[in-house]
Amino acid sequence: MRNTILFAALLPLIAHAQITFERTYGGAGTDMGFSVKQTSDGGYILAGGTWSFGAGSADMYLVKVDAIGNEEWSKTFGSALFEYAYSVQQTADGGYVLCGGWSGLGTDTLTLVRTNASGDPQWIHHYPISVPRSLGLSVLETSDGGFVACGFTGFQSDEDMVVLKTDAQGLVQWTRTLDLGRSEAGYSVRQTADNGFVVLGLSFITYGVDGDLLLVRMDQTGDTLWTNRYQTAENEEGHGLSANSDGGFTITARKGAVPSDLFLMRTTSSGDTLWTRKFGTPLGNDEGLDVAQTQDGDFVVTGSYQATTSAPTGMYLLRTDGTGALLWERHVFRNLTAISQSLDLTSDGGCVMLGYTGDTLGGNLNIDMFLVKTDGAGYSAIPEVTRSSDRIDLFPNPANDATHIEIRTSETGPLLIIVTDASGRVVVQEQVAKDTVRTIDCFGLDNGVYSVSLQNDQAVIAARLLVVSH
Repeated sequence: MRNTILFAALLPLIAHAQITFERTYGGAGTDMGFSVKQTSDGGYILAGGTWSFGAGSADMYLVKVDAIGNEEWSKTFGSALFEYAYSVQQTADGGYVLCGGWSGLGTDTLTLVRTNASGDPQWIHHYPISVPRSLGLSVLETSDGGFVACGFTGFQSDEDMVVLKTDAQGLVQWTRTLDLGRSEAGYSVRQTADNGFVVLGLSFITYGVDGDLLLVRMDQTGDTLWTNRYQTAENEEGHGLSANSDGGFTITARKGAVPSDLFLMRTTSSGDTLWTRKFGTPLGNDEGLDVAQTQDGDFVVTGSYQATTSAPTGMYLLRTDGTGALLWERHVFRNLTAISQSLDLTSDGGCVMLGYTGDTLGGNLNIDMFLVKTDGAGYSAIPEVTRSSDRIDLFPNPANDATHIEIRTSETGPLLIIVTDASGRVVVQEQVAKDTVRTIDCFGLDNGVYSVSLQNDQAVIAARLLVVSH
C-alpha cells in the first residue's frame, strides 16, 4: 500500500518528466542480468542468473519490478547445478517465457520455462539437441502463439547453431541446425513480417580470435532462405539484432580483440550491407550487445565502454540516426564495473538497460543485477539548474539507497550541500569543493521529495531529489 500511495503522489511529476533510476537486485552472492523487457503494466521483467537464491549453484533468476524499479516479486528455477536465463519475453496473456541452459540433467540443456503473470511455472521443457550440451540464448513468442528459440549445440570447436520452434505448450514443431564447417552459434532471433525468422550468429574456429558475424534468414517452417557470413580480418562477436521497419536488419557487435570497438551494421532485407560504423575509444574495450530501432527510424545501442584497457568499465548507451551518424552517447559507471547486456525502448520515450555491476566488499568481488532507466536523451539523472553557468546533477534520481551529486560551479570559497525535506527541515549538510562528486546516503531518509541546494552566502543552485521505497 505504501508503494501505491507513493507512486500516486509521483504521478503529477511523472506527467512532466520521464522516470529515471538506477537500481540493483540480488543477495550476498553473484547475481547477473541478461535480458529486460518493459511489461504491459509499465514495469519491467528482468532475467538472468543468481548464486544468492534458489536450489544451489546458479539458478535462473526472474525479477518483476514496477515502473520506478521497486521489486514486486522474484522467482528462481534450477537444480543443485548451474542454470541461467539468457532471454525473457512477456507473452500475450501477461505471463513470461524464459530461455537458457539447465545443467540439472547432467549436461547443459537448452530449456524453456513458461510462467503465469506472477512468475509461477506453467511448464518447463528441456531440449537435449545433442550430446554433450545445448544452450538457448534468445526466445520470443511467435505470431501463432508458440515460441522460437536459438542457441547452439555441441562443444567448443564443434558447435552448430540451433533454432527450435515449439507450440504454445512447448512441444517441438521443428528443429534446425546449421553447420558451415566451423563452429556456429545463434545469439538472437527475430520474427519477420512474413512470419519467418532471422537469426544473428557467430561463425568461428577459435572463439574470441577469428569470429565472423552470421545472419540466417528462415521461412516459417525453418527452411533456410539465405545465409550471409560477414568475413573481415578482425574478430567480431555479435549479440544484438533489430528487425527494421524497412524489412532490413541492424546488428551490433564487438569488433577487434584487445582493444575493441562497438560495431554497428545495417543491412537490406537480403542481408546485403548498407553501412558499418565503429564507436568507442581507440585504446579501450568497447562492445555492442543490444540494439533497437525507434519509431522515427533511429537506432539505440547498448553495451560496455572502457576508455583504456586499465580503466573502469561502464554501461555504454548511444543513439544514431538511420545512416549510423552519432546523435549522442552516454556512459553509466558504478563501482568497479557496470556492463549492459540488454536494452528495451520504453513507452515514455526513454530506454531501460539491464546488466550487472561489481564492487569489492570485505575483499571479495560482489556482483549484482543492475537496472538503469534513462530518459529520451539517455540520462539517468534529472538535473534542475537555476543558473546556466552552474550545475548540479543527481544520479540516480529517483534514488533508493544512495544518490550521487555532481557539482559544477564558478563559485569560490566555502560551499555547502544542504538537503531539506518537504517541511524545510535540514536532513543533510556537508561542506564540499566545487567540481566534485559526492554520495549522499538515502537509507536514513523517508520516501518523498527533497530540495538539494549548493550554498555559500546564498543558494546558488537548486535541484529536486525523489527518494523511493528502500
